[in-house]
Amino acid sequence: MVEAVGMAGMSETPVVIVLGQRGGPSTGLPTRTEQGDLLFAINASQGEFPKAVIAPGDAEECFYFAGEAFNTAEKFQTPVILLTDKFLAESFESTGKFDQNKIKIDRGLLLDEKKLAQTKGYKRYAFTENGVSPRSLPGMKGGLYRAQSYEHREDSHFDETTENRMLMVEKRMRKLKAILDYFPKPKLSGETRTPLQDGWGMPINFTINLTTPAYYVNSTAHLWLGDDAAASDFPRRKSRKSFPNAKTRFSWKTTPPGNWACSSRNKPA
Repeated sequence: MVEAVGMAGMSETPVVIVLGQRGGPSTGLPTRTEQGDLLFAINASQGEFPKAVIAPGDAEECFYFAGEAFNTAEKFQTPVILLTDKFLAESFESTGKFDQNKIKIDRGLLLDEKKLAQTKGYKRYAFTENGVSPRSLPGMKGGLYRAQSYEHREDSHFDETTENRMLMVEKRMRKLKAILDYFPKPKLSGETRTPLQDGWGMPINFTINLTTPAYYVNSTAHLWLGDDAAASDFPRRKSRKSFPNAKTRFSWKTTPPGNWACSSRNKPA
């Protein structure tokens, strides 16, 4: 899996990977759920390149977030990991009818043969302001390029020079800001005071349902990542800015200490 993620990152190929977590390491708990793969999903593969991690919390979010995952992958031409867990993946749940009209297909800068015919010297990895380059599909006339795992120039040909390497790394990393700007702010349930209860995925919905109105009176706030996709820089840039007055935090997750708490503080586990 990790090699494929890196390949997609280098070749800027849109791909969506569903990761259903269970207890590890190794075979660990093959029939039990856990949320131990967050840091792995965020940091998977060699080198630096942007990716998005989207964590649904219930069956309805799985449906809508899957559509958003494909849009994100194509819009920013990067890997997207839909991060769920064994409990959610194997559960049965009654929901309302899904509204397919809410999912708008966005294929980003995807060229057609008419646009390619108007392009002189098509460059698959052309430098752009946000790092996203016009993309052709296999078989399109005039849209031939090499989707390779080696470092390359704008025209997709192999190039290991220092100058080219720096330009290409900077190009790919410019997507990160665009991805962060694309996703919404964290959703709050309750009052914006301390202490703050935060989390992601399935357990945070359980937390909201478990908490009684009395907690609101006691100034308990909930950070709900239900509508939000956690990009690799998400916790530091959005969570802490959204709730600057929260001096006490309780993190809900089905994993030993480390993954979410350390990620939200931008510290190693």
